[in-house]
Amino acid sequence: MVKKILVDVDLGLKGVEKTDVLVYGDKKLIGVYDNRSYDDLKNIADEFRMKFPDAELEVWCNGESACGGTSGGGRIFQWKVEV
Repeated sequence: MVKKILVDVDLGLKGVEKTDVLVYGDKKLIGVYDNRSYDDLKNIADEFRMKFPDAELEVWCNGESACGGTSGGGRIFQWKVEV
């Protein structure tokens, strides 16, 4: 029985581009969703809530600021999303 599910999203520099969404159950990869957007996160989270109703579910996003830095990019940010 899976106890903890992590939905991991790398939104990249713009945050509006399509990206891959990785889903881990107890630190093992249990789902890959290609070419998805930020708006798809709720549906993906709901799918895993139904599959594993007793598991703790967290959604984390990573993204890069478009400001600052010598290479054109800025700092990398990580934040938890409530879905």
